[in-house]
This record gives sequence, C-alpha cells and structure tokens, in this order.
Amino acid sequence: MGQTLILKKKQREYGEVNSYVFELSGPFTFRAGQFCHLYMPGMPIFSRWVRKISFASCPSDKYIVFTIKESPSKLWHQKLKALEPGDKIRILGSHAHGHMSFPESIKQPVICIAGGMGATPFRSLFRDEINNKSNRNISFIHVASNEYLYEEEFSNYPISRYTIRRKDIEKTLSEIVSKYPNGAYLLAGNAEFVRAIAKNLVSLNVCADDIQAHKLKKHRLKKN
Repeated sequence: MGQTLILKKKQREYGEVNSYVFELSGPFTFRAGQFCHLYMPGMPIFSRWVRKISFASCPSDKYIVFTIKESPSKLWHQKLKALEPGDKIRILGSHAHGHMSFPESIKQPVICIAGGMGATPFRSLFRDEINNKSNRNISFIHVASNEYLYEEEFSNYPISRYTIRRKDIEKTLSEIVSKYPNGAYLLAGNAEFVRAIAKNLVSLNVCADDIQAHKLKKHRLKKN
C-alpha cells in the first residue's frame, strides 16, 4: 500500500544535501510537519530498503519535496542519488506519521529549534502557515556547524531567524525563553540534539507540555 512518487527534478542544496521534487501518482494525505517511510525499489533482500523522511513541502504544494543528506557509503542513498526524472519510488503505507504541529491558538508564539537537517519539517510548517495567512508569531533558531539549509529561502519568510553555532545555544535559548516564557517550542534534529534542547528548556522553566518533537519522552525531562 501507499503511493508511487515520480521524480520531477533534483537540486543540490550544499555538500551531500539534495532536494528531490516528486509528483504523486494518486491522492495521499499528510499534515505539515509529518514524515513518511520511503521505499526504494530494487534493493537486495535483507537490505535497508526503507527510510523515515520528513516532508519538506506542505499539503497545498503542487509537488512533494524531500531534502536528504546523503551517505555515499549507504546503498539506499546511492540508489536515491542515481534517480533520474521519471524514475519512481514509493511511500510505504497508507498514511503519514508524526504529531508535531503548531498550537491551535495563533496568539501563542511559536519557537522552532532545528539542528542541521532538522530544518526540513519546519519548511513544511512555515509554508503551510504562509499559505494559510495566519500571521502567527514565529521564531526560528537554526543550529548548524557550517551551511544553513534553506537559508536564502527562509530569509524571505515572515519569521524571526537566528542562525547560530552550538556554542551559542545556551545564550540564545535563555534570551528566547525570557522573551517568550509561555511560547510553544518545537524541536527537530537527531535524538541527542532534541533531548539536550528539551532538557535545557525545562531548566529554563518552560513547561514540558509546551515542548514538541517526534518521539520525545516528556516524562524523562527533568531539571538539572
């Protein structure tokens, strides 16, 4: 089950990071900020032929977009990079996954915090908000060691942006929390990054219920 994706084009973002633009062969419903499981055909038996990938596009976009940091040593990524326009892959399953979303009230400020490639689901969420013309107060903190994904594109979005290095995390979070103590905090990145940021926010007295991330175990958040 699932839907077939037909590659329209691919474009290099930087380094080994590329965006892939697909056309859906049929209807598939997802919400901004969600992810799906991509099945790569032609993989050997017992190989890892599925990857969990966040949507970089929003539901109202014409095409499905995924931005992926490729690992040249991994066969799945080799096959992805070898795709040409017209080639097909599949979404595995009949629905998308993930619960990260903006708060129901547009009056609550939203602070999105991404580590590296964690910017991907936020592109989906930002585009959805722009299309819905919500005028929501959004701040975006992007932590990276070199290039910042979507930097030029995000500079044209109606959001407050903070592009920082890891050494600046604690200072930036302290400033943001003092400005938005009751904001909604959405986190994306690798598991270690998300846990560290969530614990830091709790230590700054942000309520755990106001912190969102895929698979974040809130009961484990404790003040130091």
